[in-house]
Amino acid sequence: MMRKKQAGALLLCISLVFVGGCWDSKELNDQALQVGTGIDLNEEGEFVLSNQFSLNSSGPSSEGNSQQESYTEMTKGDNVFKASAAMQARITRKINRGQRTSIAIGEKLAREGLKQIIDIYTRTPEAQLRNDLFIVKGGFAADLLNSSTPFGSLSQREYFKLHQAQKEVADVTLMNMLRSVNGDSQSGAIVPAMERVQAPISGEQKQKKQNKYAYTGVAVINNDLKLVGFLNNEETAKALWLLKRPHIQYASTYIPEGSGLVTAKLSSLKCKIKAGFGENTELHIAMKANAELMENGTNLDLLSVANLKLIEQALELHTRKQFTELIHKVQSEYKTDIFNFGDTIFRYYPSQWRRLQNRWESEFPKAAVTVKVDIKVKRVGLTGGPVQLKEGELEH
Repeated sequence: MMRKKQAGALLLCISLVFVGGCWDSKELNDQALQVGTGIDLNEEGEFVLSNQFSLNSSGPSSEGNSQQESYTEMTKGDNVFKASAAMQARITRKINRGQRTSIAIGEKLAREGLKQIIDIYTRTPEAQLRNDLFIVKGGFAADLLNSSTPFGSLSQREYFKLHQAQKEVADVTLMNMLRSVNGDSQSGAIVPAMERVQAPISGEQKQKKQNKYAYTGVAVINNDLKLVGFLNNEETAKALWLLKRPHIQYASTYIPEGSGLVTAKLSSLKCKIKAGFGENTELHIAMKANAELMENGTNLDLLSVANLKLIEQALELHTRKQFTELIHKVQSEYKTDIFNFGDTIFRYYPSQWRRLQNRWESEFPKAAVTVKVDIKVKRVGLTGGPVQLKEGELEH
């Protein structure tokens, strides 16, 4: 009996070794939670690193004022690692990068190229490929990190939410770029662009808190990981349609017969690409979508089948013109296959791709591209004509 008790006591003591708890734990109070990173290039050619940290704002400070929600620190170095080491030397707590949601890059650095900075974000144990990545158009990443929004001073998290509000998958932007520039299809990449916005009336921002930024399209990154230009929001929407990525798509066009504008939200977006191979590569693109009319600025009665057909044709013509202009712009100015046309040839025409692969960068700008658009109006709302017009003023 005594031996059984001794054996039980011994087993209990041994079990305590495995439930010792937090002997190697990292206390939250001993960590600096990094929520965002910004990287710039200064005039001396050094990398300037900006880190935004989340602060505990649950109570007042010692001076009686409410504590700020974030703190941004800046350091510099010959490379990102040296700047990061200098950053840790200034922060009194161990930097925890597990909460980082986004990486911002200034335009000056992006035009010089991202090859020198991207490696550290894929190599270290703390690396998170599921990060948002964006270029600060016409500005510096440090300024964006030091800005705040009406919803709080954690600007990086707020701008991450803003990106999500565009119905895009924000946390795979970095992964998408790496996949695009490392694939066999020799495609470039598009990266969301942020730009400081002015007040719409006065054009001035009287307070520092009003230094807001907005998503203004995408930056075009070539295969050398260099920024070569930008696309605006309308061009970006069309590019995302070609890439079959989730996004919000609108179309607005003037209807001469109705003396006004019609705006529609497009859904059920489809895109098919076929290729032909002759003296130059031919790409035939067929786009389809359903339309829900959001605003009728014409005098047309939308309950008329003839008027709906008129609107469909106008939307198709306008959208086809936008696609044609966008593709021509990218081919002639940027010469980078951001639409993944090369990937389509690689997947569906492998034998032809083996012939084109080594010279696709020079072939892409010469490819002959045709676009066909088919749009069907499915919803017009509760009324046929604008409610402000009388029956006699409508065109049936």
